[in-house]
Amino acid sequence: MKKNLLFIAAALLGFAACQDPQDDSTPKFEVPETAYNVDDAAQSIKVTVNTNVACRVALSTGADAWLHQQTKYSDDIIKEQGISFNVDKNEGAERTATIDITPASGSKVTVTVKQAAASLIKTSLPLNVGDKKNV
Repeated sequence: MKKNLLFIAAALLGFAACQDPQDDSTPKFEVPETAYNVDDAAQSIKVTVNTNVACRVALSTGADAWLHQQTKYSDDIIKEQGISFNVDKNEGAERTATIDITPASGSKVTVTVKQAAASLIKTSLPLNVGDKKNV
C-alpha cells in the first residue's frame, strides 16, 4: 500500500512539474517599450502592455492638453492590450509627458513620450522671371 501511495505521489509531482508556470492565474505585467520620441506632427502612438491583470493609467500633469488616451477602459487595462494615444501637433517648444501604468499587484512602469519642437515654417514667394520688380 505504501508503494502505491509513493507511486501516486511521485506521479502527481511529475505532472505538476510539467505544467506551464505562466498560465492565466500567474500575474503577468510587461511594458516592452518605455520611451517614445515623436516628431511635431499630429499622430497616434500605441503603448504595448502585456498583462493579464487590471492596471491603472495616469498622465503627468498638463500632458492631457496634448496627449489624449483614445479609449478609456474605466481607467483599467484588462488582458493583453495596448493603450493608444493621440498626440496633438506641436506648435511650440519640445515637450515631454509621462504615462504611469500601475498593475493591481506589482510596481508601476513609467513611459516617456517626447515630442519634437515645431518645425520652422518654410514659405516661398512667387518669383516672376523677367519681371524687374522682383530682381
